Amino acid sequence: PPTSGSNNAVSSTKNQLIITKEVCQTPTDLAATEIGSDYVKLSWTENGKAEEWTVAYGDQTITADTNEDFILEGLEPETTYSIKVRPSCDENLWSEAIEVTTLKACPVPTNLSISDITSISAVVSWEGEADGYELQYMRYVDNDANRDETSWTTITNAVSPCTLSNLESGTSYVVKVKSVCGEHSESAWSQDVSFTTKDFVMGDVNGNGSVDIGDAVCIVNYLVNKQNVIFNTAAVDLNGNDDIDIGDAVMIVNILVGKDNDNNGETEAPAMNMEATERDPE
Repeated sequence: PPTSGSNNAVSSTKNQLIITKEVCQTPTDLAATEIGSDYVKLSWTENGKAEEWTVAYGDQTITADTNEDFILEGLEPETTYSIKVRPSCDENLWSEAIEVTTLKACPVPTNLSISDITSISAVVSWEGEADGYELQYMRYVDNDANRDETSWTTITNAVSPCTLSNLESGTSYVVKVKSVCGEHSESAWSQDVSFTTKDFVMGDVNGNGSVDIGDAVCIVNYLVNKQNVIFNTAAVDLNGNDDIDIGDAVMIVNILVGKDNDNNGETEAPAMNMEATERDPE
């Protein structure tokens, strides 16, 4: 028969002892392999056949389904916890406790600001010392109750300054950013900051709100140098041939020359008829 108090069940078959390990054994080697501001990653050695464990921290407990890289979340920053673990099949087989102190809270980014607003883009800047950042933006809604939280556009691994492109002209947006301090630790979102893109102007290729030589340069860079240029595609096809070509750049130059010759540029450029016209055959 088994020895009293033994952790092994012993049976005999033809004078051979077969030792069968019991399901419940005391876990050993409990360790914190990673510590964040609001989480701890734990591992321990399972000496029996348990597949579920109870982890105690402070006056709380939680069930774990793995003994490797178990994430204990929802902790308070800069707080010391006494942690121990046992197999769920026996309330008495607690491991030795370890003490773990969480790190400082992941800081919320500060000084969020918007600059270089055009009809199609804006630059978002912020300050912080986190490992990384996540940015979200969406069309502005002045009533939070009407905001569709699924409408956020997310930029992971964002870096300040961050350019938002392909925006709609004359449209209000709201943007926010948060710090990412590790795989399982992040800050709260910053306060929302709103901005409005400039109105659409035909010929304003670079979206800065006016027609200038930079618009012609933007087209040339795109056509000749094959540069990755951000431009307002709706404003590019000035000659109405459904293509972006050098003719569009020439038309912008013609607009600028017309401005210079018309009362020293004090009046608006003449309105352009953007309807397609047929040329007489030569």
